[in-house]
Amino acid sequence: MVALIAIMAQIGCYVPASSVKLGILDSILTRMGASDDLARGRSTFMVEMTETKEIIDSASSKSLVILDELGRGTSTFDGMAIASAVLHHLVQSTICKTLFITHYPSVAEAFGKHFIADVQNLHMGYLADSRINGVREITFLYRLAPGIAKESFGIECGRLAGLPEELLLNASRKASEMQELVNKRIARNRTRKVMEILAQGLNSSESSIIIQLWDMVKSMNINP
Repeated sequence: MVALIAIMAQIGCYVPASSVKLGILDSILTRMGASDDLARGRSTFMVEMTETKEIIDSASSKSLVILDELGRGTSTFDGMAIASAVLHHLVQSTICKTLFITHYPSVAEAFGKHFIADVQNLHMGYLADSRINGVREITFLYRLAPGIAKESFGIECGRLAGLPEELLLNASRKASEMQELVNKRIARNRTRKVMEILAQGLNSSESSIIIQLWDMVKSMNINP
């Protein structure tokens, strides 16, 4: 839609928006969807990286770049690192208009904090309603809202696709368990950092107390 509005504006056509302020663009470069090229020995991720490379080589400060879920074709940390590096390049080196869709919240949060004047985080607005049996109903509003989406809707998407309800309920329980485990690990890491800071510069008796407190935390039986 953004690319379409840019094209329509530049040819002097009616734009379906209340207002648009957009300079002249020399190109609109997009990388969306997922496809492979196995006949040439190229995986989905290789195609994704090749197209991204072509965009980086072609983009200028007057380009509009649209990247959709960059990095999803590889492991979480590799994909997150590539997504972050590419976005950093576009924001700081190319300095072009960019629409960057990502499922990596930490990437979005980091750029929202470090590039406050240049980066704005938005998400698709929605309404969430829970039934008596705990099933969550999501209504997407098809309009942008400020900030990062705080929830994920993979299970709801599976329900729309017709997956068995028993399977979805089991998936929902597993998701809650994993989220709880992650929260406990985050709390444990924060506690460890605080105790390490407190232990610095203390005498042996005071340090012993800190060590005992840390042993109590470890007895919570949470794997690091």
